[in-house]
Amino acid sequence: GIALATTVPAFNLTIDQTRIVDHKATAKQLAPILGIDHKLILERLSGDQKFVYLARSVTPQIWDRVAKLKLGGIYSERTTRRVYPYADLAGNVIGFVGTDGHGLAGLEAGLESVLAGKDGLMRYEGGAAGRRIPATDFRTEAAIAGTGVRLSIDRDLQYVAQNALAKKVKEANADWGSVVVLEPATGRLLALASVPTVDLNNPLQSSITDRKNRAVTDMFEPGSTGKLMTFAA
Repeated sequence: GIALATTVPAFNLTIDQTRIVDHKATAKQLAPILGIDHKLILERLSGDQKFVYLARSVTPQIWDRVAKLKLGGIYSERTTRRVYPYADLAGNVIGFVGTDGHGLAGLEAGLESVLAGKDGLMRYEGGAAGRRIPATDFRTEAAIAGTGVRLSIDRDLQYVAQNALAKKVKEANADWGSVVVLEPATGRLLALASVPTVDLNNPLQSSITDRKNRAVTDMFEPGSTGKLMTFAA
Protein backbone atom coordinates (compact mmCIF):
# COMPACT_ATOMS: atom_id res chain seq x y z
CA GLY A 1 0.00 0.00 0.00
CA ILE A 2 3.01 2.34 -0.07
CA ALA A 3 3.27 4.53 -3.20
CA LEU A 4 6.48 3.90 -5.15
CA ALA A 5 5.35 6.05 -8.09
CA THR A 6 2.66 8.71 -8.19
CA THR A 7 1.40 11.58 -10.32
CA VAL A 8 1.22 15.15 -9.02
CA PRO A 9 0.03 18.48 -10.55
CA ALA A 10 2.63 20.46 -12.49
CA PHE A 11 2.96 23.25 -15.03
CA ASN A 12 4.64 23.67 -18.40
CA LEU A 13 6.07 27.16 -18.84
CA THR A 14 5.57 28.60 -22.31
CA ILE A 15 6.80 31.71 -24.13
CA ASP A 16 5.27 34.13 -26.61
CA GLN A 17 8.54 35.48 -28.00
CA THR A 18 6.80 38.47 -29.60
CA ARG A 19 5.75 39.77 -26.18
CA ILE A 20 9.14 39.64 -24.43
CA VAL A 21 10.17 43.21 -23.58
CA ASP A 22 13.68 42.89 -22.11
CA HIS A 23 15.23 39.55 -23.12
CA LYS A 24 18.40 39.75 -21.01
CA ALA A 25 16.68 40.97 -17.83
CA THR A 26 13.95 38.30 -18.19
CA ALA A 27 16.53 35.53 -18.64
CA LYS A 28 18.51 36.63 -15.58
CA GLN A 29 15.37 36.71 -13.42
CA LEU A 30 14.23 33.25 -14.54
CA ALA A 31 17.59 31.44 -14.39
CA PRO A 32 17.91 31.03 -10.59
CA ILE A 33 14.26 30.01 -10.22
CA LEU A 34 14.28 27.38 -12.97
CA GLY A 35 17.85 26.22 -12.42
CA ILE A 36 18.60 26.73 -16.12
CA ASP A 37 21.59 28.65 -17.49
CA HIS A 38 20.47 32.18 -18.39
CA LYS A 39 22.14 31.88 -21.84
CA LEU A 40 19.94 28.91 -22.69
CA ILE A 41 16.86 30.78 -21.48
CA LEU A 42 17.90 33.78 -23.58
CA GLU A 43 18.02 31.55 -26.67
CA ARG A 44 14.49 30.32 -26.00
CA LEU A 45 13.22 33.86 -25.44
CA SER A 46 14.64 35.16 -28.71
CA GLY A 47 12.67 34.91 -31.94
CA ASP A 48 9.22 35.65 -33.34
CA GLN A 49 7.33 32.48 -32.42
CA LYS A 50 4.15 32.78 -30.38
CA PHE A 51 4.50 29.41 -28.64
CA VAL A 52 7.75 27.93 -27.34
CA TYR A 53 8.31 25.70 -24.31
CA LEU A 54 10.53 27.28 -21.68
CA ALA A 55 10.42 24.48 -19.07
CA ARG A 56 8.38 21.30 -18.73
CA SER A 57 6.63 19.85 -15.68
CA VAL A 58 7.77 22.37 -13.07
CA THR A 59 6.23 22.32 -9.59
CA PRO A 60 3.35 24.66 -8.67
CA GLN A 61 5.76 26.39 -6.26
CA ILE A 62 8.16 27.26 -9.07
CA TRP A 63 5.34 28.57 -11.27
CA ASP A 64 4.11 30.74 -8.38
CA ARG A 65 7.57 32.33 -8.11
CA VAL A 66 7.66 32.97 -11.86
CA ALA A 67 4.10 34.34 -11.90
CA LYS A 68 4.94 36.85 -9.14
CA LEU A 69 7.59 38.40 -11.40
CA LYS A 70 4.78 39.43 -13.79
CA LEU A 71 6.97 39.03 -16.86
CA GLY A 72 5.37 39.73 -20.21
CA GLY A 73 5.23 36.82 -22.63
CA ILE A 74 5.64 34.07 -20.00
CA TYR A 75 2.64 31.77 -19.53
CA SER A 76 1.78 28.36 -18.12
CA GLU A 77 -0.33 25.33 -18.97
CA ARG A 78 -1.48 22.72 -16.51
CA THR A 79 0.01 19.25 -16.75
CA THR A 80 1.20 16.50 -14.43
CA ARG A 81 4.57 15.06 -13.51
CA ARG A 82 5.58 11.59 -12.36
CA VAL A 83 7.23 11.47 -8.93
CA TYR A 84 9.15 8.61 -7.33
CA PRO A 85 9.20 9.19 -3.55
CA TYR A 86 12.01 6.68 -2.90
CA ALA A 87 14.23 7.70 -5.85
CA ASP A 88 16.27 4.56 -6.65
CA LEU A 89 14.31 2.02 -4.58
CA ALA A 90 13.31 -0.75 -7.01
CA GLY A 91 14.27 1.70 -9.73
CA ASN A 92 15.13 -1.01 -12.26
CA VAL A 93 11.75 -2.65 -11.65
CA ILE A 94 9.50 0.41 -11.70
CA GLY A 95 11.14 2.21 -14.62
CA PHE A 96 10.44 5.82 -15.57
CA VAL A 97 8.58 8.07 -18.00
CA GLY A 98 9.73 10.70 -20.49
CA THR A 99 8.81 14.40 -20.58
CA ASP A 100 5.61 13.51 -22.45
CA GLY A 101 4.53 11.17 -19.64
CA HIS A 102 4.90 7.94 -21.63
CA GLY A 103 6.73 5.02 -20.04
CA LEU A 104 10.28 4.45 -21.28
CA ALA A 105 11.46 1.58 -19.08
CA GLY A 106 10.38 -1.01 -16.52
CA LEU A 107 6.78 -1.37 -15.46
CA GLU A 108 6.08 2.21 -16.49
CA ALA A 109 6.57 1.08 -20.09
CA GLY A 110 5.31 -2.49 -19.78
CA LEU A 111 2.04 -1.45 -18.11
CA GLU A 112 1.57 1.78 -20.07
CA SER A 113 -1.86 0.78 -21.40
CA VAL A 114 -3.15 0.18 -17.85
CA LEU A 115 -1.53 3.16 -16.15
CA ALA A 116 -2.04 5.85 -18.80
CA GLY A 117 -5.78 5.71 -19.40
CA LYS A 118 -7.24 7.31 -22.51
CA ASP A 119 -7.60 10.93 -23.57
CA GLY A 120 -11.04 12.42 -24.05
CA LEU A 121 -12.27 14.00 -27.27
CA MET A 122 -14.40 17.00 -28.26
CA ARG A 123 -15.15 17.51 -31.94
CA TYR A 124 -17.19 20.38 -33.36
CA GLU A 125 -17.41 22.87 -36.21
CA GLY A 126 -16.06 26.25 -35.23
CA GLY A 127 -15.83 29.74 -36.67
CA ALA A 128 -12.72 31.85 -37.17
CA ALA A 129 -12.63 32.78 -33.48
CA GLY A 130 -12.81 29.13 -32.46
CA ARG A 131 -16.39 29.28 -31.18
CA ARG A 132 -18.70 26.40 -31.88
CA ILE A 133 -21.23 26.95 -34.67
CA PRO A 134 -24.74 26.09 -33.36
CA ALA A 135 -26.76 23.28 -34.96
CA THR A 136 -23.67 21.61 -36.43
CA ASP A 137 -22.08 18.24 -35.73
CA PHE A 138 -20.92 17.95 -32.12
CA ARG A 139 -19.42 14.89 -30.45
CA THR A 140 -17.61 14.22 -27.19
CA GLU A 141 -15.95 11.20 -25.68
CA ALA A 142 -15.19 11.15 -21.98
CA ALA A 143 -11.62 10.61 -20.86
CA ILE A 144 -10.87 7.28 -19.18
CA ALA A 145 -8.61 7.52 -16.16
CA GLY A 146 -5.70 5.12 -15.79
CA THR A 147 -5.64 2.68 -12.91
CA GLY A 148 -3.03 2.03 -10.25
CA VAL A 149 -1.00 -1.16 -10.08
CA ARG A 150 -0.29 -2.94 -6.80
CA LEU A 151 3.00 -4.82 -6.67
CA SER A 152 3.99 -7.67 -4.38
CA ILE A 153 7.31 -5.89 -3.71
CA ASP A 154 7.83 -5.24 0.01
CA ARG A 155 9.40 -1.81 0.37
CA ASP A 156 11.43 -2.68 3.48
CA LEU A 157 12.73 -6.00 2.12
CA GLN A 158 13.61 -4.26 -1.14
CA TYR A 159 15.55 -1.60 0.78
CA VAL A 160 17.51 -4.18 2.81
CA ALA A 161 18.24 -6.37 -0.24
CA GLN A 162 19.33 -3.41 -2.36
CA ASN A 163 21.69 -2.00 0.26
CA ALA A 164 23.20 -5.39 1.16
CA LEU A 165 23.74 -6.11 -2.53
CA ALA A 166 25.36 -2.71 -3.16
CA LYS A 167 27.77 -3.37 -0.29
CA LYS A 168 28.78 -6.79 -1.64
CA VAL A 169 29.16 -5.57 -5.21
CA LYS A 170 31.55 -2.90 -3.95
CA GLU A 171 33.49 -5.39 -1.78
CA ALA A 172 33.89 -7.83 -4.68
CA ASN A 173 34.65 -5.05 -7.15
CA ALA A 174 31.96 -6.62 -9.35
CA ASP A 175 30.40 -5.07 -12.44
CA TRP A 176 26.87 -5.72 -11.20
CA GLY A 177 24.73 -7.92 -8.99
CA SER A 178 21.12 -8.97 -8.52
CA VAL A 179 18.98 -10.36 -5.73
CA VAL A 180 15.62 -12.10 -6.13
CA VAL A 181 13.53 -12.69 -3.01
CA LEU A 182 10.56 -15.04 -3.46
CA GLU A 183 7.84 -16.12 -1.05
CA PRO A 184 8.06 -19.95 -1.37
CA ALA A 185 4.42 -20.70 -0.60
CA THR A 186 3.02 -18.34 -3.26
CA GLY A 187 5.90 -17.48 -5.62
CA ARG A 188 5.29 -13.78 -5.05
CA LEU A 189 8.25 -11.47 -5.65
CA LEU A 190 9.03 -9.66 -2.41
CA ALA A 191 12.22 -7.99 -3.61
CA LEU A 192 13.94 -7.68 -6.98
CA ALA A 193 17.16 -5.73 -6.61
CA SER A 194 19.77 -4.79 -9.19
CA VAL A 195 23.02 -2.90 -8.64
CA PRO A 196 23.98 -0.47 -10.12
CA THR A 197 20.50 0.98 -9.88
CA VAL A 198 18.85 4.08 -11.33
CA ASP A 199 17.52 7.22 -9.66
CA LEU A 200 14.07 7.45 -11.21
CA ASN A 201 13.84 11.19 -10.60
CA ASN A 202 17.06 11.67 -12.63
CA PRO A 203 17.23 8.57 -14.89
CA LEU A 204 19.49 10.10 -17.52
CA GLN A 205 22.31 10.33 -14.97
CA SER A 206 22.62 6.53 -15.19
CA SER A 207 24.01 4.66 -18.19
CA ILE A 208 21.60 2.77 -20.43
CA THR A 209 22.88 -0.61 -19.23
CA ASP A 210 22.33 0.36 -15.58
CA ARG A 211 18.70 1.29 -16.25
CA LYS A 212 17.66 -2.23 -17.21
CA ASN A 213 16.49 -4.90 -14.78
CA ARG A 214 19.44 -7.32 -14.90
CA ALA A 215 17.67 -9.83 -12.63
CA VAL A 216 15.32 -10.67 -15.51
CA THR A 217 17.28 -9.64 -18.62
CA ASP A 218 20.85 -10.89 -18.15
CA MET A 219 21.99 -14.51 -18.28
CA PHE A 220 23.98 -16.04 -15.42
CA GLU A 221 25.23 -19.48 -14.48
CA PRO A 222 22.68 -21.36 -12.34
CA GLY A 223 25.40 -22.79 -10.09
CA SER A 224 24.15 -24.47 -6.90
CA THR A 225 20.51 -23.72 -7.73
CA GLY A 226 20.72 -26.96 -9.75
CA LYS A 227 20.92 -28.88 -6.47
CA LEU A 228 17.24 -28.04 -5.90
CA MET A 229 16.36 -30.52 -8.64
CA THR A 230 18.30 -33.25 -6.83
CA PHE A 231 16.68 -32.46 -3.48
CA ALA A 232 13.23 -32.32 -5.07
CA ALA A 233 13.74 -35.75 -6.66
